[in-house]
Amino acid sequence: MTRKLSETHFALIFFTLTLCISVYGIIEMQSIYHQSYTIYVSKLSEMPSHYFVLENPDAYVLKAMSSQDYVNIGSPEDTQIDDLIRAKETSYLEYNGTYYAAGFLFENKSLPAVPFFLISVGAVVSASSIVIIASSKTATQIRNG
Repeated sequence: MTRKLSETHFALIFFTLTLCISVYGIIEMQSIYHQSYTIYVSKLSEMPSHYFVLENPDAYVLKAMSSQDYVNIGSPEDTQIDDLIRAKETSYLEYNGTYYAAGFLFENKSLPAVPFFLISVGAVVSASSIVIIASSKTATQIRNG
């Protein structure tokens, strides 16, 4: 016996798909637009006039020293280089006899309002529609049977 999909089933499938796409969109946007904390360390060819001695750098600072490139960090709490630079009032440091210039960047990438709003509305409408359709179908089955 072949079973035909009713309009209710089509609507339920459509709204479920819309809900899944909306949730995926929200997760994807939050992974793109987030706070970014970056440190950089570059080797100097000459000894600076003011510097501080860095005795025990953390893994992120060591990575920046070895790569001479920007290193993205999840949170400022993961490294102390920014606190040291502020406390010593200089961005020059010495480690194992080599001199470096160090710094940090903090960028707050906020979510764009319109796409986030539309995706959120899509998720709310889809979830509400699924609940309404399922409730009405359940109520119809109870009345009929």
